[in-house]
Amino acid sequence: MEINKGIRLKQQRLQKAATEYESSISKAQHIKSSRHEQTAAPYINENKLISGEIIDLRYQEVKIRLEPGGQVLTARVSGDLPLSIGQMASFIVSDKTGDQITLKLLSSSNTPVNDLVFKALFSSGLGASERNIAIAEELLKYKMPLDKNTILSLIKLSSTYPDTDLTTLTLMHKNNLPINESSIAQFTAYQEGSYQIVSDLNSLTVKISDALFKNQPYTNTSTSDDVDSELPGYEAFIGHTDISDDMTNAETRYGVDELLELNKEILNILREGQGQIGETKPQTELKYIFNERELMQLQDNLNHNSSLDSMTLKDLFILVNNLSESGHDFSSMIKDHTLTAHLYEAFIGLADHMSSPVKEKLFSLLSTTTYEDFINEALHNRWTLSPKDLATRDNVSEYFSRLKDDLKRLAAVSTDKQVLDFENIKSSINKLQDNLQFMRDLNDLFLYIQLPMRLTGQDAHGDLYVFTKKNQSPDISEQISVLLHLDMANLGSMDIHMTMKDKNIHGVFYLEEASQHIISKHLDELIDILSKKGYNFQASTKVSESKADFINGILEQDIPQQSLYRRSFDIRA
Repeated sequence: MEINKGIRLKQQRLQKAATEYESSISKAQHIKSSRHEQTAAPYINENKLISGEIIDLRYQEVKIRLEPGGQVLTARVSGDLPLSIGQMASFIVSDKTGDQITLKLLSSSNTPVNDLVFKALFSSGLGASERNIAIAEELLKYKMPLDKNTILSLIKLSSTYPDTDLTTLTLMHKNNLPINESSIAQFTAYQEGSYQIVSDLNSLTVKISDALFKNQPYTNTSTSDDVDSELPGYEAFIGHTDISDDMTNAETRYGVDELLELNKEILNILREGQGQIGETKPQTELKYIFNERELMQLQDNLNHNSSLDSMTLKDLFILVNNLSESGHDFSSMIKDHTLTAHLYEAFIGLADHMSSPVKEKLFSLLSTTTYEDFINEALHNRWTLSPKDLATRDNVSEYFSRLKDDLKRLAAVSTDKQVLDFENIKSSINKLQDNLQFMRDLNDLFLYIQLPMRLTGQDAHGDLYVFTKKNQSPDISEQISVLLHLDMANLGSMDIHMTMKDKNIHGVFYLEEASQHIISKHLDELIDILSKKGYNFQASTKVSESKADFINGILEQDIPQQSLYRRSFDIRA
């Protein structure tokens, strides 16, 4: 009994001693924490990253035991706090006014990515601001160098283009693409799928048509006394006019010269680059303007009995005008587009020698529905590719070279013009030129080209990609991989992936479910056609409802630049 009593007394004394020791330790820690709490705030600056243990949390105020020093910091917090006492968390100092500190939660736990980001910023001597952290995370995401120079480059770009998505700037920088307002706009258009040049070309054609045919200007009206004295018999050329006396000496309507100039340039473009005709005068004989073949065509189309060689340009204009006034649709009488363009261009060349009433007759020839249809059809055929075009070597290169020249010439006509329609035309031209330039930039990375295709009753957009083995150019003896993306009006989106070696082709058609049965039904016809050309074609179809983003997929890959095949369709010609 005495022994048990002695043991109990000993245990009581030990328990009392332990309690007193714990109390003294707790008191010492409280005093130490209080001292640290009083001195922590002055040493913490805005944008500083802090981490530690949550030791108290109430409303919008938090107490953090900082690492590694153990100081206790009391601060306000912004935003929701999904935290609890005892949890480790990281914050950034978003504001500091005197000793009052406001924090923003970065993470509630330390992850390898966070650690790497913070270490990279710290080693680069850069603050852990929200923007800097976001930039570092983007660089890590796309496997880019996390060094000071790269981070600073992205900081500068994000400051220069504050409204541009950081991912866009990162991917453009990663792939060494030029970064400016127009290239960013094009990159964004490619990301959003609104980059198709076939749509922009059709829009440009509509704007040109609106400018030419929705504006019907009249020049200064005048009496026959204003007729050029150097042109005998010009009165007969003028003919009868119904212009009222109150319009005599009226002001020239806005945009007459500009519309004539635009008409002339478009007609010259449609002559397939044969060059503008020389200076023409009313008395110039046709044999000095048209070649022998064209004169024979004119004679046949106009049902003219005698030879046109000695006829003057003024005589031809009178003949054509009389046919038009008698109810003949002159524009439909000429069957050859190039000849039609040549003829109208020659007439427009006479405008400087015409009095106002005669200019009105010229505009009446230029304002028929048939002539409008001729312009629209000719431009559409010139600015799209037919399946037959794709089958001929170098046609695609020639197409883009031609399109580049056409846009340059139209831009020169529409520059510095004050007519609203011309400003709209120039805007469309600029957008197309930016798109072509961006496509050339992409071709420095991988073989890619857009195909604005003209099919029966519809236009279709196509994207063509050619994939090769690293560090090798395509070789017909090696396997070549090609992907053709098409957006069809009725069949929807489709991706055709083909591999070819020698004369053996394997193709997979990735289609929407609604169109799979249609394509499958006609695959045998395609196989038969290719077989007759000496190819062994094996094909299959697969349903794929999602539209693949190949350009972004390629740009996001971590591919060494030297492994990319750089020869292209030469669209920079």
